[in-house]
Amino acid sequence: MTQEELTGLVEYWKKRLGLHSWDIRVKMEQKGDRTGHAEGFVRPQVERADLAIFLDVDGDEEKDPVELTLIHELVHVRLWAIDPYEAEGALHYCRESAVEWIARALYHERRGRMQA
Repeated sequence: MTQEELTGLVEYWKKRLGLHSWDIRVKMEQKGDRTGHAEGFVRPQVERADLAIFLDVDGDEEKDPVELTLIHELVHVRLWAIDPYEAEGALHYCRESAVEWIARALYHERRGRMQA
């Protein structure tokens, strides 16, 4: 995926998630030693988010599509007011499970194939 394609997806999902007024900057980076699929810095007081989506070394986008990771991170941005980033343990697991479920539902709905 090119940066231009990613920018197009950001614009699509900003509209879909009601983030019109937000300044959202997303870049793709090599994963390296980092864990997870992405990282972000959200500043809700100025409606800005800077996100980095990590590319797997093997480039297997079918396994972990960039668009799905983007949606996941944008759902976090959308829910910033009720999304305690400092959460740990069961609360962290519940939050991540809910965000991932929402992201997957939106991703598959856009492609016309809901998966249970």
